[in-house]
Amino acid sequence: MTIQDILIAQKTSLINQWQSKWTETTQKLTPIKPNVRRWKQRLSNRKYDVTLTRLRLGHTKLTHKHLLQKAETPQCEKCNVDLTIKHLLIDCPHYQNTRTATHLPDALEVALNPEKTDGRTVIAFLDGIQMTKQI
Repeated sequence: MTIQDILIAQKTSLINQWQSKWTETTQKLTPIKPNVRRWKQRLSNRKYDVTLTRLRLGHTKLTHKHLLQKAETPQCEKCNVDLTIKHLLIDCPHYQNTRTATHLPDALEVALNPEKTDGRTVIAFLDGIQMTKQI
């Protein structure tokens, strides 16, 4: 076995261990990004990349500002349910027409995964409902 073979085996082992730990976690990002491979797509606009990252992590100004302000959990103004990223992007019936017009997928794991959906689709939806700045 050459040093090159040993290094490849060691790297593979580390990636497998990392993947195993990643799969066991219960983060909001795990269902959206089920493996530890690098995502290829990045938008050319950093502001939009940050917006998508916040959505993927589930930590946005819109859904987490109340923690800093020691206020009540925000509610959807249209449905009177807890305001979550999933509710905003997928569930809220008020935004269904915009969802359809922008071709936003109906599963969060697909909508926020850059290997399955172009991030510009999500940004177009947020722009359409005038929520981009609140993320």
